[in-house]
Amino acid sequence: MSKKVGILGCCLVALWALGSALAQGLVTPEHQGAVVIASQTVRTSIDGSLATTTVEQVFKNLTGSIQEGIYFFPIPADAALSDFVLIVNGQEVAGQVVEAGQARATYEEIVRRIRDPGLLEYVRDGLFQARIFPIMPNSEFPITLRYTQFVPYELGAYRYRYGLAVAAQAGGAIGKLDVRITIDAGQALGAVFSPSYPVTVERGDDGRVTVTYEAENITPERDLSLHYTLQEGQLGASLVAYSPGGEPGYFALLLSPGFAQEAAVLPKNFLFVLDTSGSMDGEKIMQARNALDYVLDTLNPDDTFNVIVFSSDVQTLFRAPQPVTDDTRAAGHRLVSRLVAEGGTNINEALLTALGMTSRLPDVVVFLTDGVPTVGEQDVGRILANIQTANQDEARIFTFGVGYDVNTFLLDELANDSGGLTTYVEPGEDIELAVSDLIKRINNPVLTDLALETAGVEVFDLFPRQVPDLYLGSQLVILGRFEGSGTLQVRITGQRPEGAVNFEYALAVEASSQNSELAYLWAQRKVAVLLDQIRRDGETQEIVDTIVQLGTRFGIVTPYTSFLAIPEGEGGFAEPLAPPDTSTSLGQRGRLSATAPSSRATTGAGAVAQSEELNRLRDADTLGDDERQSVKQAGGRTFVLKDGVWTDTEFTEGTVTVDLEFLSNAYFDFVIANSDAQELVSVGDQVIFLYQGVWYRITPAQA
Repeated sequence: MSKKVGILGCCLVALWALGSALAQGLVTPEHQGAVVIASQTVRTSIDGSLATTTVEQVFKNLTGSIQEGIYFFPIPADAALSDFVLIVNGQEVAGQVVEAGQARATYEEIVRRIRDPGLLEYVRDGLFQARIFPIMPNSEFPITLRYTQFVPYELGAYRYRYGLAVAAQAGGAIGKLDVRITIDAGQALGAVFSPSYPVTVERGDDGRVTVTYEAENITPERDLSLHYTLQEGQLGASLVAYSPGGEPGYFALLLSPGFAQEAAVLPKNFLFVLDTSGSMDGEKIMQARNALDYVLDTLNPDDTFNVIVFSSDVQTLFRAPQPVTDDTRAAGHRLVSRLVAEGGTNINEALLTALGMTSRLPDVVVFLTDGVPTVGEQDVGRILANIQTANQDEARIFTFGVGYDVNTFLLDELANDSGGLTTYVEPGEDIELAVSDLIKRINNPVLTDLALETAGVEVFDLFPRQVPDLYLGSQLVILGRFEGSGTLQVRITGQRPEGAVNFEYALAVEASSQNSELAYLWAQRKVAVLLDQIRRDGETQEIVDTIVQLGTRFGIVTPYTSFLAIPEGEGGFAEPLAPPDTSTSLGQRGRLSATAPSSRATTGAGAVAQSEELNRLRDADTLGDDERQSVKQAGGRTFVLKDGVWTDTEFTEGTVTVDLEFLSNAYFDFVIANSDAQELVSVGDQVIFLYQGVWYRITPAQA
């Protein structure tokens, strides 16, 4: 992604020690780290399309001497230069605005002095600078910057970008980060989507939307990117695209419901299937009772419901689902109060009983268990076949696995095959909280049985393959690839209480070098689908090769790309999902683990971790924070640190490269002449990267 467009950047502070001669010069490597960013608070208010941003950073002088500094700020391309206000320790400080042409020399000088190429992405921007003195020893000092800018509107969506990555190049890790963006567009918003960080989106009754992101001890590798649309009609649709050049592009289709609250809710038939076997005794059964009590109290008046409890035998609250009334709720609460944990685990009969109670309404099965089948049919394959045969009304099955003794393959397949979700509640976690969170999410469906048709522009490899139901207050993100450009005709069909509905859109698809996050998100979803296929049917060489290729290029940790693995204990895949094929072609590349289990792991802590990682990849719509210190992602590519060189994972040793000496005139000339390569160059001071079909190598600077 290109971070020079629309940057709402962080500040840069170049510091130098006050020596005996008080000579001023930009920071040298041995002085780096003298001042750190203790905290950063960002408050942005978007009114219509005008954004006012206030950035407060608290810096800390870690040295025992007074420091002097120059405050540098890359000026966003669309910011109002006259509206920059800088406040240091409560006092407004005069600053100087340097136009982009003049600022280039300053940027180059900063890069030469601190020997950090990260700032090269901003070399075409203007510059705001001010002298800061004194910075007292071992003390903190706040700097507040305020400015305004217009949020660009392109292809049906507004695109706001905040330059978090600048902080990493300027001051390293941020101790505490607090970002809050309030949007008042004058009308209801549709989709609000950040592919770069896991933001929280809250929608107010007045139409305003608040987007928040908080983190501690974070070294941002990318800017915070936010896309949002205005709500138009009952179902809003917009498209965000990325074209890396030389290959098909990537896109995200955003769908957001605009149905009014009072008219949005579809009646449902809820079937709650609860495990009361002996292993649920103690805290688990108490939390399960509380969760079921909560669910009963939140049912909508037009819903129907039933409760199925099972251990060795199966018991139902009613012979058939009943309407929600005070009397039926009370009956449900009485059953819950009498629940005890004893007996075995008859999963097959419990689910078949539930599926025998489906109705003309959309059916929702909520299935909670903490074990594996021990009574009745115990073969997982036959259980899945039985459920598939019985589920003729296409009930959505939402599964909860409590603890580590569950069969993750069974729970995941039940949910995936029916369009539901799987949630794992690990030991020590709250069952009631997990269940209530799901019910809040799915309690108000506005469209079910969605189907997607496209024409006009060739699109392929869309994920998810089965479009899920759409719920009030939520949105759908469909990721895919495209060839060419033009107008994409989109038709969405679905079910409402009044019957079948359809929506048609004409969305522009144009080449864009921005939004490279989309490539990583698409790749994560495709890898999840392929790993699911291996989990279900076993390995084939073709599938493994595709996983290796995607994992290598996009830095995705898989059982077959162990060289990209994160440190032990930080999640991810502990072992392959199935026995590996140790063929020569893969073995020579070192992708496969030599210590694979002899059978597929379906129970235990490792199996739960694998399932959770698969679910994360399958639903990926934001990159989040990558804890791997030896892996970086930029411009749709992934780089691994090898012998001090950030190397593109698809580079083959012995390939001819064009060499550019770090900090040389030729180096800076290349950066200025090729703006879309700036993100690749900024990966490090030694980099091997691919640009326009040519491999380049940034070599060490000569003394």
